[in-house]
Amino acid sequence: MLLVLGLFTRYAALGILAMTIVIQLTVPDGFLNFHLPWAAMALADRCRVPI
Repeated sequence: MLLVLGLFTRYAALGILAMTIVIQLTVPDGFLNFHLPWAAMALADRCRVPI
């Protein structure tokens, strides 16, 4: 919900990235199909420059 509203998106993206890393360590077969796109989206939102 917070990502949709744009509130605290960098902190929410950091949480999503941490969750993706934990899932990657427990389910290593889904890297290219599931984990890589989620990690890329979280990093893009985390690293974007504020307008």
